[in-house]
Amino acid sequence: MRHRLRARHRHALEARVALVGVPNTGKSTIFNLMTGMDQEIGNWPGVTVERKEGNRRVHGTDVRFMDLPGCQSLSGRAVDELVTREVLHKDMPDLILQIADASSPERSFFLLSELMDLAPNMVLVLNMMDSSRKKGDSYDIPGLQRELGIPIIAMSGRTGEGLEDLLMVIHQRLSRPKPPSGPVQLGEDIEKRTKLITKALERAGHRGKDLRSKALSILKGGPAPGVDPMDLRKALEGLEAEEVELAIADSRYAWSREVLSRSLKRGSRRDRLTEVLDPILADHIIGVPVFLVVLWGIFLFTFSVAEPLMLLIDTIFTFLSSSTSDLLGSSYLADLVSQGILGGVGAVMVFSPSIFILFISISLLEESGYMARAAFLMDGLMQRLGLPGRSFIPLVMGFGCNVPAIMAARTIEEKNDRLLTILITPFIPCSARLPVFLLLSGVFFGAGAGLVVILLYGVGVTTALISALVLRKLFFKGRPMPFIMELPPYRPPSFGRSMLYAWKRALMYMKKAGTVILAGAVIVWVLSSVTPGLKVTDDASESVLGKMGKALEPVFKPIGSDWRMTMTLSFGIFAKEMVVGGMGVLFDGDGEGTLNERLEQDTYLDPLKAFSFMVFVLLYMPCLATFSAIRNETGSWRWSIVSLVYSTIVAYLVSLVVYQGGLLLGL
Repeated sequence: MRHRLRARHRHALEARVALVGVPNTGKSTIFNLMTGMDQEIGNWPGVTVERKEGNRRVHGTDVRFMDLPGCQSLSGRAVDELVTREVLHKDMPDLILQIADASSPERSFFLLSELMDLAPNMVLVLNMMDSSRKKGDSYDIPGLQRELGIPIIAMSGRTGEGLEDLLMVIHQRLSRPKPPSGPVQLGEDIEKRTKLITKALERAGHRGKDLRSKALSILKGGPAPGVDPMDLRKALEGLEAEEVELAIADSRYAWSREVLSRSLKRGSRRDRLTEVLDPILADHIIGVPVFLVVLWGIFLFTFSVAEPLMLLIDTIFTFLSSSTSDLLGSSYLADLVSQGILGGVGAVMVFSPSIFILFISISLLEESGYMARAAFLMDGLMQRLGLPGRSFIPLVMGFGCNVPAIMAARTIEEKNDRLLTILITPFIPCSARLPVFLLLSGVFFGAGAGLVVILLYGVGVTTALISALVLRKLFFKGRPMPFIMELPPYRPPSFGRSMLYAWKRALMYMKKAGTVILAGAVIVWVLSSVTPGLKVTDDASESVLGKMGKALEPVFKPIGSDWRMTMTLSFGIFAKEMVVGGMGVLFDGDGEGTLNERLEQDTYLDPLKAFSFMVFVLLYMPCLATFSAIRNETGSWRWSIVSLVYSTIVAYLVSLVVYQGGLLLGL
């Protein structure tokens, strides 16, 4: 009880600071820089948009930082933008930090002009100043501060430059709040009508600093609760909502250009690195094979660096398992601990170095600016296959985990495009499937394991794209929305930030191994050591699990799976890593040696069966967490069930072709 009271008291004294910015301005980098490991990640109430919050003591003040979803505009319609707008309108933080890209500030200044309508206590952070200086740009920051009436901090989230200045200004602004010098003027006609609506809102009982923003929303065709219809008709007479929106946007962009023309002197230096690399990496003919080679190199690097660490972890768990058996003797408890717990969890934990290295590699590619080029390269192909180019970002995120990838599809405004992206995302091979691929390809394909994993990833992506084409023609008719994106300059990635990102992902993986997978491994072992009559048995084929597997074996025999492989697939429904955990229990051999050795010595398995099995794991029904994400994002059980059934049918058919085709070819 005392702890809860302290927590409530502490929370009441916290200042709330929100980070706002358009995508790709380094907002999350600065958030991570300020909060370090003291972060919490969840969802905003009522929606599946990720909520990131972190704590830091700033010159004696406890500050709660919120990393709000990136938004191009406060008037946008994507779910991320709606969340940011709701927070700023209904629960304004004590201070707003707007993060802008100093090397390309135009987009950020449009958002700045909208924030100034809310008259918040705010600070403008010009991030990526190191990139701006390399171009020869020069800012008149004192003059810009006078014009806007807000503090401006020059910063580089990559190097940490300006962090102490930012923390000092945060402390000062929390102690002495002050709004900007005034809202951006939007033209005589718009301003006149805005004042009329503002007065009508006041007469209707509306109060607060956001009256101007509400009035502009009404001008654009938004709701006007409680406003006298006569006042509204007078203010809107002769106006079309679309014309108003265009006029307001034109005024904001004109203001941005005017302010920047006075405060920013553009440099004449060209980005030599971009000039050298883009003709290769962003070329539609050369760039695609280069991208494939980069992916192949990542997997090769993952294999070579992780292998000694994986072997060490495997040896440790094998030693612990045999030591436990020796210590506890021949008993049911000894088998449960050594084979069930240590065997199941150890089989999954052994792949944590691979997960760690893979996430470091992906993070370095993203930070360098290369992943944006990959999106550019894939846009044309995706459009021809019926996918919007904006789908590329969720699909790339799917290589890490399908759950946030499906959540990322909320940025796609058109409903059919969003649904289509959600339905094909589970075909993208997430990191949870990687342990299965690494295990079986390493055992059965030796030096060619890296190429096999690349091939599996190719099968997953190809299946997703073909599914998009089929589903577009059958259920989601119409052309996908065009994709417009700004290619960021190449930047040296921060190895430290990538290490932090990978470490958090590896911790999540290990946490899952110690909770969900631990429970699953125990359940698998119990079901594999007890008969339907609840008698203990050493023969797993006579156990509850064995009987269930043999009942299903005729269905899965055509794709090369025996009852043991069939049952491990069933555990993958809960979490794909549990496929490996199930193998650690069911493929016990004589209970000796590592899992790799036991699989290698198994008389049933061979390379063709192993590959067919991996293809099925790659494509079959999503795990429960992904299924739940599909249900939340679509708001429909129907689409969730469609995803489950469709992916399982596709997995079976592709595995059937692989296995039966391999037999016909004599493989």
